[in-house]
Amino acid sequence: MKPVSLRLEGESVRMLPDIHKRPNTAATCAIEVFAWLRRATINELRGIFLTQEIIALAHIHNGLHPAWQIMCNTNAIVTHTVDAEKFNNAVSMYGGDIDALVKKLENLTTAQSTILQFELISFWNREKPDLEQLIKALS
Repeated sequence: MKPVSLRLEGESVRMLPDIHKRPNTAATCAIEVFAWLRRATINELRGIFLTQEIIALAHIHNGLHPAWQIMCNTNAIVTHTVDAEKFNNAVSMYGGDIDALVKKLENLTTAQSTILQFELISFWNREKPDLEQLIKALS
């Protein structure tokens, strides 16, 4: 086990007692559950999206930093994607079909939508973003 320090915002701190009476234990539990949930959800997402859709979604999420509360709403990724296509042709420029992509996004569970956005945003925060690696992870 490796000790780490974290800074949590108000609402997250207020939710910790729902998990465990000791804040450190609750935070550890939340992080470990998220890591495993992320892995399982990525497995669920595999095969849903075409390569050109993954590329478009990656570019649409470049520089985006929404709050977790927003990411947990599937309508957020749908709206953001539709707007990106409307104003920048962000899906069609990569050969994607906006209507087909929107249907796929609308059918995602809350966990799938959140983890997909997390992966797309995290992709740009890596030392060297590798689009092929992202495509492989989600295909």
